[in-house]
Amino acid sequence: MAAPITHPDFLAGTTARTPCALQPIRFHASDEDAVDLCLDCPLMLACRQWARQHRAVGVWGAETTAERTAAGCPPETEPEPEDIRPVCGTEAGAQWHRRYDPDGPCPACRNAARSAMRLRNRERDAALGAVWPPRLPEQEQKILEAFAAGMDRAAIGRRFRLKRKTVATYLYRIRRRLRTDEAGLVAAAQAAGLLPAARREFGEAA
Repeated sequence: MAAPITHPDFLAGTTARTPCALQPIRFHASDEDAVDLCLDCPLMLACRQWARQHRAVGVWGAETTAERTAAGCPPETEPEPEDIRPVCGTEAGAQWHRRYDPDGPCPACRNAARSAMRLRNRERDAALGAVWPPRLPEQEQKILEAFAAGMDRAAIGRRFRLKRKTVATYLYRIRRRLRTDEAGLVAAAQAAGLLPAARREFGEAA
């Protein structure tokens, strides 16, 4: 069996909330999404150099195993999934289950992942709600404009390739940010200056 992954000393001592500390399974498994997360990390270059010196596996410093191999630093061993399995009852554990377990996440990991998602949503809502008028994420802004142009949930879902339930969730978040119900959503968005280009982009569907 391959040796377990080790981490550089500077990662163990840092107080920064690095992406790899929050979602380790993405980095151990060379998940391509991890490369994008690395780009905003202040330790990116240090991690990349460490991984090249130690012939590490996974994403380190926005560099995948294949990219390090191409740079002349191939890994010494390729760890098996069980060598890098996170503890159950964590969000990282749920990600491991989804990748390697045909039965999906165990109840403890599933609950941990849901709790982590709810916490992130609350933190995001709090940050956005502290500013008035609110600043909507790009996807929510597009859905708001489509809704204001008279498109129903099914039409919005088709346009943005989303499930109707997902569209409904986005609309719910937008209503919360604007502190209104669905009947008053368009008026509240117009009052907040969030709909200057809605009809020009989506047409006079209303």
